[in-house]
Amino acid sequence: MVRFIMCNYTIIYGILNHMKYKFSSPLLPFSHYIISFFTIQILWAVGGNYITQQLLYITQTSLYAANPILLYGIQHANFFFLLIVLIIFIRIVSRTSFLSFISDYQKFNYKGLLLGMSVWLIAMIVNSIFTIIFFDEILITHYIDDINIHLLMFFVALICSPVQALGEEILFRALFYRAFNHVKVHKYLVALISAILFTLAHSLNAELKMENSFFLVLTYYFLSGFFFMLIVYHHKGIEVALGAHIMNNFYIATIMNYRHSSIISHPFFIINETNIYLDIILLILSSLILLIIPAIKSNDHIEAIE
Repeated sequence: MVRFIMCNYTIIYGILNHMKYKFSSPLLPFSHYIISFFTIQILWAVGGNYITQQLLYITQTSLYAANPILLYGIQHANFFFLLIVLIIFIRIVSRTSFLSFISDYQKFNYKGLLLGMSVWLIAMIVNSIFTIIFFDEILITHYIDDINIHLLMFFVALICSPVQALGEEILFRALFYRAFNHVKVHKYLVALISAILFTLAHSLNAELKMENSFFLVLTYYFLSGFFFMLIVYHHKGIEVALGAHIMNNFYIATIMNYRHSSIISHPFFIINETNIYLDIILLILSSLILLIIPAIKSNDHIEAIE
């Protein structure tokens, strides 16, 4: 199992490094980045929704139409579309390599990815322990069924979670990091803009239906967008934030989910509702840890691209 995980991310690592050009292309004008951002959003909304609806239509008569793993895969199909659109933008419009767009280093920051995943895994485990132990009667479902079902969920999430996280990190973080890279705008203002747009993009999520939690959930999304943008600045690339984002979504999909979750999945545990206060506290603490830790380079002998 561990070998499979490492193999999967080694393959991704190799592909990303292979996509690295040996030259730097001219920077796009600032306005081009902004226009591209909203164009990509529209294409994603239209194209992604069309793909999702078509897949739901095709599978609606299937015996597995209501299967949460199938629905999870269909739900994430639009992120594959988004990633394709983003790659086209990076290679054709931005005229740069994939790695040059997401990172200031000459090699993919594999250590940074693992750092983000590790810190977020610890935060998610702490969240689960506190939720089960200190909040009475909140655990409503405990899936102890065929282990093969959980293995299938694990493998599907192992593919979908990185794609979803990578698409969102490029769109809401890397694109703004590049757009404002040579514009005299303070990183906190960039983080504020990114956070607002990230929050708006999640404003229709199912979590907002949780009782008396509308503004708190919006606050959580805003803080996520704000801190993750700062993490990108601090570590000179999206890898650390990407690792945290992947682990957050992967853990929810496979280990512990909650009712009214925007992520449909088949985890081991389902709780009645997440404690949004605990979520916000752990989000802030985990983000601060990633901001306090000195930036980890992809290789000790590789310097950041000036």
